[in-house]
Amino acid sequence: MAELDQVRRLVTILFTDLSNSTGIAAGLEPEQYADLLEQLRSVVERVIPAHGGSVIRLDGDGVLAVFGYPEPFEDAGRRATEAALDLHAAMTTLDAAFAAPDQPLRLHSGIHAGLVLVRSGDVVRGKYEILGDATNTAARICDAAPPGEILVSEETLGSDRQFFVTGPAQAVAVAGHRAKVLAWSVTGRADTPNRFSARTRQGLTRYAGRAAEKGAFLDWLDDPAQTPRVLKVHGPPGIGKSRFASEAAVLAKVRGWDAARGYCEAYLSAQPLQPFRHVISALLGPLPAAAAVPASEYAATIGRVAAERSLLLILDDWQWADDASRDLLAELAALPSSLELKVMLLSREAEPDLVLTGEAQALPLPPLGRDEALATIEQLLRIPDPFVIDRIKQAAGGSPLLIEELCHAFAGEAATPTADPRGAWFDLAVQARFARLGATEAALLRTAAVIGHFIPAWLLGAAGSAAEEPAVLEALQAADFLFPGDTSGTLRFKHGLTRDAIYAGIGLAERKRLHGCVLDVLEARAAAQGQAGVLDALAYHSAAANLPAKALPYGIEAGDAALASGALDRAQGHYLACFELVAAMPAGQQKRDWAWALLNKYGLACIVDPAPDQLVVLDRVRALLEQHGSAREQLRCAYWLGSVTYGIGLGKSSVKYLQTALTIAEADGTARDIDLIRIKLAHSLFASGSYAEAEVLFERQLPQLGTAPGRNDPEISAYAHASYGFMQSDQGDFTRAERLFGESEAILADPDNAMNASILLYRTAALVSQGEWDRAIAMSEKVLSVSQRSRTRMQNRTCRAQAAFARWQLARDPIAVTALERAASLFLAPGVSRQRASMVFGWVVQVMAETHDQAKARRYMGEVIKCIRTGGDRLGEALAWRALARLAQAEGDAARADRYLGFARRSATIRQSRREMAQNQLCQGELLLARGQAALAKPMFAGAADEFAAMGMPFFKDRAARA
Repeated sequence: MAELDQVRRLVTILFTDLSNSTGIAAGLEPEQYADLLEQLRSVVERVIPAHGGSVIRLDGDGVLAVFGYPEPFEDAGRRATEAALDLHAAMTTLDAAFAAPDQPLRLHSGIHAGLVLVRSGDVVRGKYEILGDATNTAARICDAAPPGEILVSEETLGSDRQFFVTGPAQAVAVAGHRAKVLAWSVTGRADTPNRFSARTRQGLTRYAGRAAEKGAFLDWLDDPAQTPRVLKVHGPPGIGKSRFASEAAVLAKVRGWDAARGYCEAYLSAQPLQPFRHVISALLGPLPAAAAVPASEYAATIGRVAAERSLLLILDDWQWADDASRDLLAELAALPSSLELKVMLLSREAEPDLVLTGEAQALPLPPLGRDEALATIEQLLRIPDPFVIDRIKQAAGGSPLLIEELCHAFAGEAATPTADPRGAWFDLAVQARFARLGATEAALLRTAAVIGHFIPAWLLGAAGSAAEEPAVLEALQAADFLFPGDTSGTLRFKHGLTRDAIYAGIGLAERKRLHGCVLDVLEARAAAQGQAGVLDALAYHSAAANLPAKALPYGIEAGDAALASGALDRAQGHYLACFELVAAMPAGQQKRDWAWALLNKYGLACIVDPAPDQLVVLDRVRALLEQHGSAREQLRCAYWLGSVTYGIGLGKSSVKYLQTALTIAEADGTARDIDLIRIKLAHSLFASGSYAEAEVLFERQLPQLGTAPGRNDPEISAYAHASYGFMQSDQGDFTRAERLFGESEAILADPDNAMNASILLYRTAALVSQGEWDRAIAMSEKVLSVSQRSRTRMQNRTCRAQAAFARWQLARDPIAVTALERAASLFLAPGVSRQRASMVFGWVVQVMAETHDQAKARRYMGEVIKCIRTGGDRLGEALAWRALARLAQAEGDAARADRYLGFARRSATIRQSRREMAQNQLCQGELLLARGQAALAKPMFAGAADEFAAMGMPFFKDRAARA
C-alpha cells in the first residue's frame, strides 16, 4: 500500500466484539472456533463495505471499522448504524450453526463520530492507524454495550436517529472526559421513508417568515399558462426547503390544488424513479406489487390525474434524482400546457441538471432574517438568555436546521454561551461538502477559516494567493461556504459553525503555519498604520501560531484594551489564552512574573461578571505561584478566589478565602491590601447573612476608600457604597440607602463603566424592596442596557427578574409571571453565578403562591434553601416563607402557616431587618383575618402601617391600611 500522508478527518467509528468470546471458545473445539471466526470475518467484510465503510482491523473476534474515510459521507453515522444492525442480524445464522444452548452468539457494538488523525497502518495497527479521542470513546461505548446491544453516541446521528428504533439513552463514562457521553441503544430500523420524515419525527418548529418566497410561489401557481411548469426551490442543507414545501402544499390546497409528494434518497432506499413511485402511491393509493404501474406509463398516469384535477407534484432532494427520474420529469414538462400540472423541485443545487423542453423557474431560499431567526429561537428556548440567543444567531447564520439543533443543545445543557455546541453529525456534513472543492478553493477556504468567522478581504487577499480571483470566490459562494460580509470589504462564513468545522480539520502543523502567515501580514499593516483595529487579531494569531514571545505581550495588551472598553468576556479570553502559554513555559522567574501579572489582570476582568469556571483558572494560577512561597502571591490568590466565590453566590466560601488573605496581609501586606480585603470581606459577610459583622467593616472602611491611590479604587469605592446601600435598604433604612447610592454614582461618574450594571442593580433591588414598582421598572431598563453592552450575565438575568416581579405587583400581568420564571430558571443552569439568587427565587415563590401553583412555589422554596445552605444568601428567605404561610392558610392549615411565618421571623432577626419585621407583622394580620380573628388582626395591621410609613414604603402602608 502506498504511504499515506497523515490527515485530519472526521469519521464515524464502529467497534464490534463477540460477547463472552472466552466462554464460547471454551465450549467449542479449536477448529470449530476458527471456523466461527472465519465466518464472522466474512460477514464483516461483506457488510461493512456495502454501507460505504472500511474495515480497519480484524483482531480475533473484534472489529474496528470507519465510515467517512477515504470517501466522506454526511450520513456516515447512519451508515455505521445500519451496518451494525446487519452485523447483529447475521449472528442469528451463526448462532444456529455454532452456539451451545447456554452460550448464545451475540455481538455488542459501539459507534461514535469525531475528529481523528488518519495515517498509514501496518500488520499490527491495521489498514490505517486511526488516532484520536473519538477512537477511545467508541471503544468505551462498545465496552458499555451489553450482549446483543448497539450503542450510538447522541452527537453521531443528529436527526438521523429517527431512522431507527431506540431505547433509553445511557450515560457512558469515558476516561479523560469530565462529562459522561450520552448514547442511544439502537434496537432496529424505524418506518422512516426519507430524511424529511426523520426531521418531522424529531419535531419541526412552526413555519416562520418567508413571505416574499411564498408570494413568488403563489404567483407561479396561480398563472399556469404564463409561467414554467417547473419551479426549482433551491438552497443549502438545513435552509428549510422541505418545510417550505409543506407550507406550499397547504397554500396550494386552499386554492384547489391536490399536492402529491415524492422523495429522492442517496442511500439504502434509493431506487429508480423513486420520487415518482411515491407520487403514484399518493395519487392512486398503495397497490399490490402485481398491480404496480409500469414505469413506462408513469407520465401518462400523472397526465390523466392532472386532466381531472389541478395537480402539484413536490419532489424533494432532487439533487439525488436518478437519470430515469430526470427523463420522466422532461416528459412531464412536455405535456400539453392545458393540463393544470405543476412540479416543484427541492434541491441543494442552484443549477439542476435538467433535460426540459421549457425553462424551470428558480426560487432561492435565503437564510432567515433577524426577526425570523429570533422568532424561531424564542419558540424553541423556554429560557431565552440574550447571550445564548446571540450565540445561536451568530453560529446558525439563519439556517432553520442549525437554529433548531443549537436550541436543542442549549436547552439540553449540551452547550453553553462559551462552549462549542457543534455535533459530529454537522461536521461530517461540512466535511463532505468540503471534499468536493477543488484544490485552489480548498486552500483558500482553509486560510479563511484560520482568519476567523468574519474575514477582511484585504487580509485574505494578502494571505491567500487565490483570493483575488473572482471565479474562486464565486465557487466558494456556490458551495455555500463564503459570502460577502455585512460591511463593505469583508467576507463571512455562511454559518459560524461551518468555519469551526473546517478549522478543526486543518492539521496542527499546517494550522500553525497559516496563523504565522496571517500574523506576518497583520504585523506589516500594524507597522505601517498602527495597531488600531488589529490588536485582537495580533494576539489571537500569535498565540495560535505558538509564538509565546509575541503572543504574551500582544495578548495582555489586547486584554487590557478590552477591559478598558468594558468588553469583559473578550478581556477574559485574552488573559486566559496568555495563561495557557505561561503554563507551558519551563519553570523559572519569567514564568512566575507572567503568572503574577496575569493573576491580577484576570481577576479584574472576572470580578464584575464572575462565573464558576473562573475558579478553575485561579486555582491553577495559585498552584503555580505557590511553588515560590511568596506571601504577597498567596495573598492575591486568596483575594481573587474570595472575590470570585463571592460573585458566584458562595458567600461562606468567600469569607474563608478573604479571612485567609487578611491574615497574610496583616502580617506581610500593605495598608492598602488590608483595606481592600476588609471591604471585600464586608461584601462577603453581607452575602453570607452575617449582617452585624458586615456593618462593622462597612462603617470602618468606607471613609478610607476615597483616600486610596489605586487606579481601580473609584470602582471599588463606588461598588462598596452601593452594596452597603443595598444592605441598608434590605434592613429598611431607605433614606440612608438612597444617600449611599447617590455617593456611589458620584464616585464612579462614568455611565459607560461596566461596574454601573452592579450599582444600578442594587438600586433597582432596593426600589423593589420599597415597593416603588414604576421606578424599579425604569431603573431595570438602565441595568439591561449596561449589562448588554458589557456582557455581564448575572446582572442581566437579575434585572429581568426585577422588572418582571415589579410588573406583576403593578398589574398582575400573566406575561410577567412567565418572564419572571424564565429569568429565575437561568439561575438554575450549571456553571452560572447564583449571586443574590435567593432574592429572585423568593419572588418566584411569592408569585407562584399568589397564582396557586403550589408545585412551583415549593420547588423554588427548595432553591432558596439551597442558596442559604451553600452560600448563606438569605435575601429571599423571609419573603418566600411568608408566601408559603399565606398559601398554607388558604389551604386551611393554620399550624403550617404559623410555622412558616416563624421561619420568616427568624430570617428577619438574623438580617436585623426592620422592613422584613414589618412585612411579617402584616402577614400575621392577614393570617388572623383569614381565621376570623379580626380583633386580633387590627393592631397588627395598624402597627405594620405605621412602620411602613416611617420607612417610606407607601405601597405597603396602603396595603396594611386597607386590610
